[in-house]
Amino acid sequence: MEVHTLYKIRIKYIKEASIKYISHLDTIRLIDRCIRRNRIPISFSKGFNPRPNINFALPTAVGVTSSYEFAEFELEKKINKNIFIKVMNESLPRGMKIIEAHYIEGKAKSLMSSVCKASYKIILKYKIVGTLRSNPPYPTGIPPY
Repeated sequence: MEVHTLYKIRIKYIKEASIKYISHLDTIRLIDRCIRRNRIPISFSKGFNPRPNINFALPTAVGVTSSYEFAEFELEKKINKNIFIKVMNESLPRGMKIIEAHYIEGKAKSLMSSVCKASYKIILKYKIVGTLRSNPPYPTGIPPY
């Protein structure tokens, strides 16, 4: 029986305002198509309906931009990480860009468990007029139905 070695490459990418309304599932499809278009040697799951082995750290909400998003790919062949970044960035849409990539050696924590916090910056475009209530209008804070 032949041992098949897979190479895990972890990327950091940004999602800018021009594509902030693309959903998480569409982002997955977008990256999948980009990988296929560039003939990157990605491994596929086993079974009746094989899928590319791509993992994302956390889904980004629709309408949110991001400076640090993470994804991980399992490749069948090791390719130069700088070439990987260049080729992917050439075919990703404007507003999405891979800024870093590195190979994971040996047994590593899963990508989802590696994320320990998320920070959000909310910018309000409108001036708030009046004051906010400190006490809810209902004693329990929950309106009756």
